[in-house]
Amino acid sequence: MSSEMFAQVCDGTASESTIARLAEGELSRRLLQLRAVLDAVRPSSESFVDVESAWGLIERAEERSSAAVREILMAPEVGVWLRHVLHGSNWDAPVDLGYLHLVAGSVAMRAGIPFTLAVPVLDGRIVLPALGWIRVSLSFPVAVAELRGVPGGAELRVLGRRLDVSITPASPLFTPAQWCVAGPLSVRLSDHDPYREFEGPNPARPLGAEEQVEWAKVIESAWEELNAVQPERGVELAACLTTVVPMEPDAGTVGASSRGAFGAVALSPPRSADLLAEVLLHELQHNKLNALMNLVDLAVDDGSLFYAPWRPDPRPLPGLLHGVYAFAAVVEFWAAYLLKVPEAARVEAETRFAHLREQLRRGLSSIESASGLTAFGRRLVAGVDRRLTACDAVVVSSDAVARAVDLVDRHHRTWRSRNG
Repeated sequence: MSSEMFAQVCDGTASESTIARLAEGELSRRLLQLRAVLDAVRPSSESFVDVESAWGLIERAEERSSAAVREILMAPEVGVWLRHVLHGSNWDAPVDLGYLHLVAGSVAMRAGIPFTLAVPVLDGRIVLPALGWIRVSLSFPVAVAELRGVPGGAELRVLGRRLDVSITPASPLFTPAQWCVAGPLSVRLSDHDPYREFEGPNPARPLGAEEQVEWAKVIESAWEELNAVQPERGVELAACLTTVVPMEPDAGTVGASSRGAFGAVALSPPRSADLLAEVLLHELQHNKLNALMNLVDLAVDDGSLFYAPWRPDPRPLPGLLHGVYAFAAVVEFWAAYLLKVPEAARVEAETRFAHLREQLRRGLSSIESASGLTAFGRRLVAGVDRRLTACDAVVVSSDAVARAVDLVDRHHRTWRSRNG
């Protein structure tokens, strides 16, 4: 990564070329992780997984179409799976290692090369990462099926029966991935993949047709809101975000991201377009910083814990660094929003901006003295400090400032009573 690209990240908004460089680093990392799976994983004699055959299939696909390999490996769910399988998963679990065959099969199908693989069947479905899923149409459950890549699609063999699968939207057995498009932003709704929720395998939660339409509407509204307030952020979001993971309304998660899932954001149904725009922007910063941390050492976690005005618990240094970087972008969003907000909504917007700005100020106060920051980390923090100084020039009412200070003071008192 060039010094100019690093400076862009520090200053807040990355260009499309800088996002592409972060993505290249992530792809390189996943290729290394995939190789580590081959070196480290030894399935039991009873497992249907053939690690070397899957690797060989991916190699053949790479020779035919490197774009096909990139498309599948860069699916956020594949990144989560790689992290999971290399960090203490049960290597004999059919889902964990069987997913390797699903990745290899998806790559081969995209590249258009023939193959035959045993694949796991999860809840009556065969999930093809980034592509969609195949319904196994039988009257009783099965755990493993044989998937064959053939011209124009695939063929399934299940308990001696053959099922032809046309990998097209018109197929009665294949359901392609659902996409939402808003201007240059194109994101896939992930509701089936077992690794979509940034951890070990979870059951599918299929969206109904009406839910898909509603998600498409709110994502489009949020992007339009962000693009109207900060067009440069709209460009950045479209360059980075590839996948949205819909969460249950009562999941307790407004927005989430993961170091293993570059390009993905998990979201609960939003209350408004401006708040969803804020959440998307917030999680975009985590995506950027996660990818940057795979290339550059920013902080050393020496066990020290710090106060974060947006969390009830003490935070390690890398976590606090993530927080101040993400909140800087959100403060800038609300500063720009105040220039366009209708008068009827101004009091609420000023209060939101003033509160976030005060939180960021206290968070920076916590992190500036941290000894674990590297030289690169200090450059990042200095960039956040400059951005806060610019936001300090935004004038809001004295009442909004007083409410913000009171809210953060009360949070700090509660935090101290809870954590000592």
